[in-house]
Amino acid sequence: CQKCLSHYFPNGSQTPCTYYYYSPVKMSTTASTAPIRLAFSESDRILEKSSTTSEATTPTSARPSSISISSYYDLNTVIVKICQILTNTTNTTTTNTTTNTATITPRTFRIALQVPIPNLNDAQPLINLLTSRMSTAHPSLHFHSFILGDSGCCPDLVGARHLDADVLVQVGTSCVSEFQGMPLIRAPGRMPMDVSRLAEGVRGRGLEGVEGLVVLLDPSYEHHGAEVASALPEFNVVVCEAGAEADDPDNAGAPCPPVHSRAPLGGFIVPPSASPDSPCIYVGPAGKRLDQILLPRPDVLHFDPASGELMECEGKGIKRRFYLANAIKRAFTIGILVTSQTPSTRSRITRLESILASSGRSSYLVAVGKPKAEKVLNFSEVEAWVVVGCGWGRMLDLGLHCPMVTEWELEVGLGL
Repeated sequence: CQKCLSHYFPNGSQTPCTYYYYSPVKMSTTASTAPIRLAFSESDRILEKSSTTSEATTPTSARPSSISISSYYDLNTVIVKICQILTNTTNTTTTNTTTNTATITPRTFRIALQVPIPNLNDAQPLINLLTSRMSTAHPSLHFHSFILGDSGCCPDLVGARHLDADVLVQVGTSCVSEFQGMPLIRAPGRMPMDVSRLAEGVRGRGLEGVEGLVVLLDPSYEHHGAEVASALPEFNVVVCEAGAEADDPDNAGAPCPPVHSRAPLGGFIVPPSASPDSPCIYVGPAGKRLDQILLPRPDVLHFDPASGELMECEGKGIKRRFYLANAIKRAFTIGILVTSQTPSTRSRITRLESILASSGRSSYLVAVGKPKAEKVLNFSEVEAWVVVGCGWGRMLDLGLHCPMVTEWELEVGLGL
């Protein structure tokens, strides 16, 4: 031991000394090989010391072990999209006027892979497969792939640009918000689902005779869309997929329409043919996406593929959100908190400032990279906050004394 200079087991006992300072050269084979875990307070004082590893802290992959990495992330589709980006990049192709054919000039093509924490175990094998297959498809090019640390639910454009990436591949769960600045490919993963359980649950609800049935598929279950429609032939099923908010990036300077007209069901693309009175079912795990849907549509049904049950959503969180929307009426100094930059952010801020001024309220504009209570509390004169960001970043709860609402809740509270 480096601390007490003993041989790990003082006085012939079977218990190590209390300092746990093992030398890597003289480590005894009979001693425990589990890593030492220490917990520190803000003053660097040891609060807890354990030589066992908890199973809850062991990182696990979001990908089921029975599904290969190539099938789960649909690498074939990702490679096809990257090849299309290669073909459409003007500075990587040259045209032979004699044969009228396009050839790719030799250079280094950089691929940024944004991986969230639940998928980190798949990061290295995924990037190895992606690089090897792209090198086989285009042997004249040099491919350099690198992994971006998880920076949230939005695409990390800043991190990708710092490393001069040509394309950004975002894997795992994300908010599917609008994005521009570089080519983006999303690979949410292909989760399995028992569609027959969903069909049984729908028929057990007695929904026969309705005008239509709107099914909102989480990005991880979008590949089951045709199977869901064929399993319910007696219903006029309208399958909707999550997509970017209905804002035109090329028309960012135009007046921004109301929130309820841009994202009627939490960012899902709902065709005009779907009746607003049709029953709605969300297929996917419970989380921020479901909370975002429940704001304008509290009566939505939730089908959890993990449990195979179709259930009604609990209204505790929704009651809290409507309480905040009602509390905004009593606030006359409202802060506009910008948490992420999207193509429509400027037009949304302009609209918020306009409706707040027309209602006789004053506003503050604050932009932060990562919202924290310590930052927001510096503005003590602000009585309420409205969050401008992606679909998931808007529903903040920092535990403040003043309400924090979304744009939709602000418009509901002001009666717009």
